Amino acid sequence: MKIGDTVTTKIECQKYTVMKLIGQGGQGHVFLLEHPNRGKKALKWYLPEQSTEQQYNAILAAIRAGKPMTDDGTQFIWPQDIIEIDGRFGYVMDLIPSRFVGYGDMLRDRSLAPTLAMRCKISRRLVRAYQQLHLSGYCYRDISDNNFLFDPKSGDIVICDNDNVGVEGIDSSQVLGTLEYMSPEVSTGKCQPGVNSDLYSLAVLLFKFFCWHHPYHGILEYNVKSWDLCAKRWLYGETPIFIFDPKDKRNRLPAADGYRDVNKMWLLLPSVLRDAFTQSFTEGIHNPLARLREHDWEEVLCEASDKLMVCEKDNAENFYDGGDSKCWYCGSTLGTPDTMLINSPYGVRTILLGTGSVVFGDQVNGLDIGLGMDDVIGVVQQSNGKRVLLNSGPSAWAFRFGEASGSLECGSSIELRDGLKIKFSKNAVGTIYRGGGMNSV
Repeated sequence: MKIGDTVTTKIECQKYTVMKLIGQGGQGHVFLLEHPNRGKKALKWYLPEQSTEQQYNAILAAIRAGKPMTDDGTQFIWPQDIIEIDGRFGYVMDLIPSRFVGYGDMLRDRSLAPTLAMRCKISRRLVRAYQQLHLSGYCYRDISDNNFLFDPKSGDIVICDNDNVGVEGIDSSQVLGTLEYMSPEVSTGKCQPGVNSDLYSLAVLLFKFFCWHHPYHGILEYNVKSWDLCAKRWLYGETPIFIFDPKDKRNRLPAADGYRDVNKMWLLLPSVLRDAFTQSFTEGIHNPLARLREHDWEEVLCEASDKLMVCEKDNAENFYDGGDSKCWYCGSTLGTPDTMLINSPYGVRTILLGTGSVVFGDQVNGLDIGLGMDDVIGVVQQSNGKRVLLNSGPSAWAFRFGEASGSLECGSSIELRDGLKIKFSKNAVGTIYRGGGMNSV
């Protein structure tokens, strides 16, 4: 494969020009291709030792089956066609737009770090993406921060390196995963990767995304003198101990650079998220049935996002966890926020309504009104010293307060009063509770 070569795809017989090398990894190289009508694409070109019949068949099967169905904010960079030359091969795929960044980019440049609200949205998209993959009959086998990119401004995500996707128990894989993300049963050779090991890897990825640290990197990892393959298998597979395990304290964080911030990040999280991680990395380490499934994570992340509020003194984002919650940045008490209890056939949600809070379509029964996590339908504002809710959605709301009732048109606002009821759609009604009048938050 040389720059300037013309290559032809095997399935659609399309001719592309090889423009330049744009990346490389353990399995091969990635080249930029250009087509006179179809524009630019990418080609993952396997190294000779990776160009196996097994890998070829896996890619061909993925192309024939097609990528999983997802929402508009999620994209699987799926194999589209195959190019084969002299016993070597690769697959054609879409280019990833430059607005997407990776976990490593975020650590190197903290300005790329998403807000807490955006981190919840990105994580929900990530969970839904793997749920759709699993519902399509696949397992991913190598979930890690290397295979996941996000737009920190919009919350859109892409899942790449889908050439190792397969059907559990039927397709074998050349790739077992990335050691720091592998479940203990896979890293110790007890079984092949599958859906249960995907769930474990997903929990590790979510923890790292929220805490910027690995769940097992404590004093045990700090004391390792030679960080080789044996050491990694010992830490991740043979002796995995959560740094925040409430009972086993053998792997607490050392008082050293590189370990100081993770405790602050951990304490910033709401209890519902901390509990989910604790279950994942205690019970869920060796018991696959105790691992959170995608719908479990969806509920946890929804509840976490509903607890977000902004400190009125410094505008820092916080998760309000009840009681005397304090701002992580300035240390001031956050106070008891106003809340809205949403009742619908799909369940009950409680969201905070501080100044600047945003209400999204999915919070008020998005399945009923056809709106989701990207659709802002309400904004809490200050008007003449009063806190009001602005209807920024596409349709009018009905409201009732005591004996008074009426309609709130788009662009209009209503004062938040204790007991105010707002009907957002046919099946979704929100009740306002001022300053802690409702204790279920």
